[in-house]
This record gives sequence, C-alpha cells and structure tokens, in this order.
Amino acid sequence: MHAIGRVILNNDTNSKILYCTSEEFTNDIVEGIRNKTTQAFRNKYRRLSALFVDDIQFIAGKDSVQEEFFHTFNAVTGAGGQVVLTSDKPPDEIIKLEARLRSRFEAGLIVDIAPPDFELRCAITQIKAKELGLELEMEPIQLIAGNCDSARKVQGFLMKLVSEIRVKNVPVSKEFIESLLNRGVEPGNGQIIKANPDDVIASVAKYFSIGKRELLGISRARPVSLPRQILMYILRTQLQLSLEEVGRLIGGRDHTTVMHAVDKISRLLNEKESIKQEVDLIVNKLYS
Repeated sequence: MHAIGRVILNNDTNSKILYCTSEEFTNDIVEGIRNKTTQAFRNKYRRLSALFVDDIQFIAGKDSVQEEFFHTFNAVTGAGGQVVLTSDKPPDEIIKLEARLRSRFEAGLIVDIAPPDFELRCAITQIKAKELGLELEMEPIQLIAGNCDSARKVQGFLMKLVSEIRVKNVPVSKEFIESLLNRGVEPGNGQIIKANPDDVIASVAKYFSIGKRELLGISRARPVSLPRQILMYILRTQLQLSLEEVGRLIGGRDHTTVMHAVDKISRLLNEKESIKQEVDLIVNKLYS
C-alpha cells in the first residue's frame, strides 16, 4: 500500500492521499461524534485522491462505521479517486460485512498476496541480515529461510540471532543457527497427525503458490512437477497411503510414477538442504 502511495505521489506531488488502519478510521468517527466534528472528519476522508485502509475486515459488524465508510468510499471513487484496501481474507469471506460494501469491494481488482516461496525468503533473509550488520553465507541463509515461512518470522529470528551473538559473544555458524531453530526435533516426533489427504494437497498447493488443479494436473514443468513429487512423498511417508492410493489422488497416476517420485525426493532430502527444509516446513504444519 505504501508503494502504491509512493507511485501516486511520484506521478503527482499535489495528490492528496491518506493511509490509515480500520481502527484509526473507527476512532476518528467516534471522536467526530463525541466532539460534534463529523464534518471535519468527512472533509478529511472524502476529499482525497487516494484512500488506503489497512485491515478493513475489522469494520465488519460495526454498523455506524460501515455506514460512514460506505459514503466515504462512494465520495472518493465518485470524484475519480482511488480506494485501496487490505484484509486477511477476500470480501466474500468477511463475516458481517454489509452486502453493499461487499459488492463494491468485489467490483475492484482483488489481488491475493501469497506467502513468499523459498527463493524469496532467501533474498529477504539476506537483505534483513545485512541491515542488521550480519554477513551470512548462502548455507545459513537457506537454513533460516527454510525454517521461517514468512518475512516477519525471518526478521524475528534474525533479531534473536543478533541478540544471542552479542550476549554470548560467539561467531555465526550453521550449528549455532540450528540450535536456535531447534532443528533437533524431527517432524511429527511424539505428535499426532491430524491431516487428511485433502489437507496435505491444500498445504502443498498453498506453500508453493500453485493451484490445486495445476498441482494435480499433467504439467511437467519443474515449478509444478517438483511440488507434485513432494506431495506424493508426504502422502506416502506421513499418511502411510499405498502407492496405488497416492496415484489415484494425484490425477490417477500409475503406482510406478509414485514410486519414482518418492525415491527421488528421498534422495534429494539427503543431497539438498533446501528440499529438506521445504518438506520439513510443510510436514510440521500437518502435526499438532
């Protein structure tokens, strides 16, 4: 959202834009009502070139706030302005959101920002480490990226790493990072799996940002085929499904195809740390 605002200002420095959270929007309404300054509130929000509201889902169920936002939305867009919203779910899944707001939200461009993949997490780790004064080799960068599935977790772990290094006055090493990541516990060790095949398929699809239809389809492109083979491996080794059952779930494939996939991933787990980290992250989420 800030990037969009920056582009707008770069294109026209006279543009009047405003960023706020839904909580700040709500608080401004309350203050306006309490102090009888609702007109000032409307002047602030309704005369913008662009309005950015973060976590819009929190206005759901708040009738007066939704009413005011409805008119604000219409005023800004009606004057040719832009409204950009973020939420943790698409409009049709926001409970207690008024139908008239939902229809307006759905009329715009909806973009799903998926979690960063392994390569992007590596890049984020490298950038954040440099910002903190850490010079990391590629192996520890991949180790961290493989165990932190979001940018915030990466940043949090790096903060922890820097603190530990300074307090204990120790050098950065793979072994030290592993100890902080608690990698000694194998996935599912002493835990009960609660996932079914559909859960596993959904988890792999979400992790690699691939549609389920594509994941189970016929494409042999590596960005799809490797995640598909990892899916077969997890279904076979974690859910203990037969080769024939795994093949049936993955688009009706032959059991020899599943056997080849399981053998390949088993080999890659020993050869490539990045693959092991990918599989560990997916499997750990399937256990409680």
